[in-house]
Amino acid sequence: MLGLSFEAAGDPEEIELFALARQSADLWPDFAERVERLSGSAIGYEPTGTIVCARSDHEALAIETLAEACREQFLPIQRLSRAELSQIEPAVTGDVKAAVLLPTDGQVDPPLLMAALVRALERAGGEIDFRERVGSITCGAHFMTPDGRTWDRVVLATGASQDLPLFQSADGAELHPGIGAILPVKGQMLALQAGIGAPGRVVRVGSVYVAPKARWTLVGATLEPGLSDETTNRERLDELRETACSLLGGLSLAREVDSWAGIRPGTPDGLPMLGESAIPGVFAALGLYRNGMLLAPAVGEMIAEAVTDGNLKPWASRFSPRRFDKTVAAAQSPRT
Repeated sequence: MLGLSFEAAGDPEEIELFALARQSADLWPDFAERVERLSGSAIGYEPTGTIVCARSDHEALAIETLAEACREQFLPIQRLSRAELSQIEPAVTGDVKAAVLLPTDGQVDPPLLMAALVRALERAGGEIDFRERVGSITCGAHFMTPDGRTWDRVVLATGASQDLPLFQSADGAELHPGIGAILPVKGQMLALQAGIGAPGRVVRVGSVYVAPKARWTLVGATLEPGLSDETTNRERLDELRETACSLLGGLSLAREVDSWAGIRPGTPDGLPMLGESAIPGVFAALGLYRNGMLLAPAVGEMIAEAVTDGNLKPWASRFSPRRFDKTVAAAQSPRT
């Protein structure tokens, strides 16, 4: 999901994160067009908005909180009567106390996007090597990987993995990038047969969302902080489906296609780690938690500017990966 509106209801003190999310949401239409054009592949980008429904007074109150947050951030939000909801989303069959349409939100298909980005990069002359695991990097006039190749800059973008390379000086001394810990947050997903009972756009109810894709309908997702295993639990998956079917009755007829668990990369303070580490020339693009897709265009631009020009917008200092660091900058590294 590309859920800018839900980020509006986040911590009001983290205005920099919402500013980054809004900037990235504004970039998404051009970003999607460019990736599809350069790769020749569709990425499942659908800027069709998201419908949020409430079945209880508690969920209706949450919608009111969301609506107020959107108004404060000047994001459009449309209240839907039961008749209007039935007209624009006839797949909703359950009892609904309140519903809103978030027109600025949308969705994309992550595996299709990743494959398209690889093709676009390769067509532009870039190279991606998925075969080599980089366990260590030697820092000197340049960065050297174990295969003997040298590099001008290093960007750490390892997602939920906490297994960062070992950085060392030419004489073998260990260097510390001063990056905070990645905290795992497990999420389980369910994929149902495409089309059967599916809505025309993303529909949310409570903490569950239903996202219709071309190849299947996704139902997600659990939120399990501190867990990093990728096993699935039948009871949790059944709960997701039961909640989805309570609102979208036709989904009960759709067979289950697949299920899986993934790990979101959280951080101690809930903010991403973006920018240069304590080792000059080593940059972080880490800890995007559940908004890796939404933030991708803006983070890409931010890191590219930092790597090539050393520029970083003043407000971006809030995301510095060094904010957790209690040590001094590395003694040996490029540009020192």
